[in-house]
Amino acid sequence: MSTTNDIIITITYLSLVSLLLMSGVHAVFMNLSVVMIAVSSAILFLKHFRDGAFKKTLTEGLLIVFLSSVFGTLNGLLLASFRQDIEKQPSLLILYPALMNTLGNIGSIIGSIETTKMALGHVTSFGNVLKDTIRDLVSVEAAALLIHLLFGLATLVVGRLTLIAVDPFFVIKVALLSNAFSFLVISVFALIIATQTFKRGLDPDTFVIPLTTSVSDTVSTLSLMAILTLLSIP
Repeated sequence: MSTTNDIIITITYLSLVSLLLMSGVHAVFMNLSVVMIAVSSAILFLKHFRDGAFKKTLTEGLLIVFLSSVFGTLNGLLLASFRQDIEKQPSLLILYPALMNTLGNIGSIIGSIETTKMALGHVTSFGNVLKDTIRDLVSVEAAALLIHLLFGLATLVVGRLTLIAVDPFFVIKVALLSNAFSFLVISVFALIIATQTFKRGLDPDTFVIPLTTSVSDTVSTLSLMAILTLLSIP
């Protein structure tokens, strides 16, 4: 779902920016769309604001949107900070989105597994989760390791097709090191969010995937920064 969301958001963003840069009927259409969305949202709010489930979902949703926005902004600032490194290795432009998206998917898988177990009453605390999750973590990591290796190879192929210079050993090292640096971090984070939201009576499904995917973007970027520092791009 994270991958699908990224594709939809990218297409939507490009479409909206294109419309905003146009004038005439396109500008009128955009203004009308904004008004319609605002009116529809107000109607839905007034219709359901007395409903307890609606209030709970709205409150939790607003918090998630805020936190996701914070992490998204932070990730953008971090990414901009090593622009020069990316310019030296343009192949990173091919590899980076795949690394970031996959880490979000990995965290979501781990979190979803645990929320399902908690809903079924199999685990109730973070300590029990750790004991019960080793097998799941090993299984997911085995798949992730292979996928990251394939990402390195895929970057080489795409680079050849798009005439972008790609150092095969460099991109494979970056892909594998990114997995090594970030997998445990995002897995533990997903487990903590799942158990703590469940423990406090919140809906884990509302928090786990949005927070995990948002934080995974920042973790991926920090991981890439650390890797580029270690590899010391000339």
